[in-house]
Formats: sequence, C-alpha cells, structure tokens
Amino acid sequence: MKAASHLLILITLLAWSITGLADGASEVKKLLDERPHLCAVVQKYPSVVRWLTDAFDGKFSRSKITFRNDTALRTPFGEHSYDNNGAFVLISREASAVDQVAILIYECVSVQHQDRWNELWAAGASGVIDREQFVIRALEIEHKVALETQKVLRGYFELDRDDLVNAPLYNRILEVRPEFDPALMDYEPNRAARDYYQSVYGTLRKKKQSNEAPTRYRRPAFEPSPWEKAVETRNPTDAKLFTRLGRSVKYLRLKAVSRRWSWSGDCWTKCR
Repeated sequence: MKAASHLLILITLLAWSITGLADGASEVKKLLDERPHLCAVVQKYPSVVRWLTDAFDGKFSRSKITFRNDTALRTPFGEHSYDNNGAFVLISREASAVDQVAILIYECVSVQHQDRWNELWAAGASGVIDREQFVIRALEIEHKVALETQKVLRGYFELDRDDLVNAPLYNRILEVRPEFDPALMDYEPNRAARDYYQSVYGTLRKKKQSNEAPTRYRRPAFEPSPWEKAVETRNPTDAKLFTRLGRSVKYLRLKAVSRRWSWSGDCWTKCR
C-alpha cells in the first residue's frame, strides 16, 4: 500500500514537472525520497503537495527553496537559511510525520519574510537595537509567520481528528492568538525561541565588532615580495632593478654601521 501511494505521488509530481514545475516538483520528490514516512501523510492530504511544490518553486517568495536533509539544527523544530543557490529549509526528524509537514510549511512561509529578517539581522549587527529589542522583533516576525501558516494549514493541510492527536506542533500553531503581546507569547514558557535569538544577537555583535577592530596591516606570509612578483611575471628589467635596490640598501646600512662603530681591543665600542 505504501509503495503504491508513493508511486502515485511520483507520477503526479512527474506530470507537474512536465507542465513547468520542475524545480518545485523535484524538491518534493527529494523530500519524499529522503523522508519516505511522509508519503502516507501527503497521500492523505494531496492539496499540501501542490502548495509545497509552488513554495519550493518560489511562487510565494523572492527565491526558490530547496530541502536539505541535514541533521544539525540550531532549533528544536526547523529553520531556514540562504546560500548562493537561494533559500533552503531544514526540519527535525524528532517530530511526528504530520508535524514535520507543518514545520516545512512554517519555514517556507518564513522565507517569504526575507527582507524583514535581513533588516533585523543588520540592525542587530550594527547595534542600533539592543538584545531585548532584537528578541522582541524576532518574535514579532515569528508571530506573523505563525498567523500566515495558520491560513495555509486550514486551506491545504487541515487534519482530521485522528491525525490531530499526533500533531502537538500543528495544534500549537493553530492556537497562536491574532494579537501580538511579548509578555504573553506562546514561546515564553520554554524560552527556547528567546534563548535562540539572544544567542543570535550575541553572535552578530561579536562578528561585527571583530570586523571593526583596528588592526595593523602586516603583509601575509604568502604574499610575494616585489622581487618575487617580478620573477614570477618573468620581467627581467624589474627583477634587476629590485636586485640593485636591495644591494644598494644593504651597502648603505653597512656603511652607516661602520661609521658609528669602531674596533677597540677585543670588542666593539661605539664612536663618539
């Protein structure tokens, strides 16, 4: 039964890829190949496959989104970040199958707020806002993402009663209130989100301060000297010139030392 449902999903994704959704469909296929236990979920709720395909294809955000099956997460549920190829999302293996799909939807929605995240990161790095302000603004963005995720869950991934029992994170997202109050945030009891963003702020400030710290320039050991550059470029004129300059400087230094010092007995004494 599972093999048949997986095959049906792959056939559907293949049909969508032919119609021009190759990138998004291929990411959903990769997701199901690496997390086969999710096949039963998306087979039961096929509309979520279409939404994820569009999300991966960049229909709702500025860039396409890819799925990574990495296990190293800085948060307990999921996260997203960016590289040269655009945005990518990671989700925890510890959550139930339906919650993993909910986390994936949440992170894809969060990617849509890339500009707000970038502005917050820049403000934190420059020190324009303090640590507490940074955390509050981050939680405010998370709150907005949760409200938008609610709409997606109700429209494309509305679980029945049997699945709701095994979806604590799904239920938690649906229970987020419309109004944002930092003192009553749902993240407050376990402080996981606050602790995470406090550490992010500290990292941003340290990185910014280290880049701004005044340092005396020293030529790296691997940087060739002017004479070496002339030899490497096979420029004999420049090589001879630097050689002559080097010899002249060495001669002048020896001559200056000989004038300042004279031999007296068995030791050097300074001339007065």
